[in-house]
Amino acid sequence: MPGKESCPIPGKQRPCDQRNHANDELWVIESLTGRVHFGDNWRHRIEIEEISSTIPGTNYPRFVDGERRAPPEDVGGTPGFEEFLEAMSKPRHPERKSMIEWYGRPFDPADISPDEISACMAKLAKRRAQGKAAYADAKSRDS
Repeated sequence: MPGKESCPIPGKQRPCDQRNHANDELWVIESLTGRVHFGDNWRHRIEIEEISSTIPGTNYPRFVDGERRAPPEDVGGTPGFEEFLEAMSKPRHPERKSMIEWYGRPFDPADISPDEISACMAKLAKRRAQGKAAYADAKSRDS
């Protein structure tokens, strides 16, 4: 919108129907694209499919759903990941055994390990709750 600044994060944005303050417009990001590992130049895209009301008593952030496992760290960028997937997908591939030894286990790109992700998100949510509590405590002491 002319005269309004949007969030500086690259991505597709739209104004939200809700207002934060009488004269301020709240922007909702619908997708993000970013580079995660600068050496291998990985680009990840995150799509926001739905924004819903918070659930009382639920800590945030939380994992809801996802698709496909991320590439292993230091796999060698896109070409290395393609070779890695090729070796992992074929039991008789000559590099499969060494790839399993390097990675530590067989790799299934469709298995995103939701339990692992949920555990990581729970740690983030716990730190966020602790930070909010510490902020509220400090604010109450200043009053």
